[in-house]
Amino acid sequence: MLMDSTAVWKPGWSIPERNVFETFEEIIPNAKGRLIIGTFASQLERLMKIVRITEGCGKKIVVDGRSMVTNIGIVRELGILKHKDSTVIPISAMHEYPPEKLVILATGAQGDQYASLMRIGNKNHKYIKITPDDTVVLSSSVIPGNEIAVQRLKDNLSRQGAHIVTFNTSDVHASGHGSAEEAKWIHQQIRPKFFIPQHGHHFMLRVHADLIQESIDIPPENIAIPDNSSVIEIQDKGTKIVTLKEKAPDAIRVVEGQNITELSGVLMRDRKELSKEGFCVVVATIDRRTGKLHKSPDIISRGFVYLRENTELMNQTRLIISKQVNVMFGRGKHPSMDDAKAQLSESVSRFLLQQTQKRPIVIPVIVSI
Repeated sequence: MLMDSTAVWKPGWSIPERNVFETFEEIIPNAKGRLIIGTFASQLERLMKIVRITEGCGKKIVVDGRSMVTNIGIVRELGILKHKDSTVIPISAMHEYPPEKLVILATGAQGDQYASLMRIGNKNHKYIKITPDDTVVLSSSVIPGNEIAVQRLKDNLSRQGAHIVTFNTSDVHASGHGSAEEAKWIHQQIRPKFFIPQHGHHFMLRVHADLIQESIDIPPENIAIPDNSSVIEIQDKGTKIVTLKEKAPDAIRVVEGQNITELSGVLMRDRKELSKEGFCVVVATIDRRTGKLHKSPDIISRGFVYLRENTELMNQTRLIISKQVNVMFGRGKHPSMDDAKAQLSESVSRFLLQQTQKRPIVIPVIVSI
């Protein structure tokens, strides 16, 4: 048996979804202003319950976020969700209704950068601006790794005056990952001969392995605790499982045009730097006989500064290039091109950082004529 291990370290039972329904039956009718509910678009049962409660108390639903709109539309088309046509209104028609009559279903409870809630929090949403009477319910737990993004989202919404409700303060979310007692119950019902805990950090897998040995009689050698890329082999006609020393390829691969390659750390670092600070190409044309510049250095900038508005900075940068060329090639010196480019890049980068507090990628080009 392979089994999810994400929440088995939590003692007891997880709360059932009916507790969440009861909470929304209390929150939705009593909201004094707009109610904005952020949850997973895949939580169809919860979404449908929210729509029914909202319709039942005479309020209107606004659905915002592509995946949310798509999923609500699918269950409506299939006849699984039934509501009056007037219950769900276009987001552009929100202004026609008083705030206390509106419930907004939004994507982005995990702090997703371009989702509805994050755009609201960043004040970038075309239709929704937070007011002090708004209540935002984050109907989800925080997926490991999203803690900072979710905290930033809550802070941004709070600064604008919203009242925040989370799973920590109210039963607005029931986890899809079973806690310890659910796991024990499944162990006892299935009583597997072999067990491989999966889906979770390694300590969670270890906790799960210990838990199943508390639940049922299973030999430790019949349990394999894997890491990413582990290869577990079934041997001796299914009588034992063995974790091999060999590892499966697990590097991230990217598809670019017609090429499929492993993700390069250096490549991704350069692309991130380009996206943040841009780049600057400096071209130094040198007379190989004298070691002096043949002409004024050329500078090409993209995503760093607008050249026409920074002529003084560019002129100063040309002086830095000229001085560095004199140091490297003056008095008959003949450094290797690689060394010369490295020194030129370093001097220009240092100068630009001092002047602008930015670190564009500097690409040096030395032409010898």
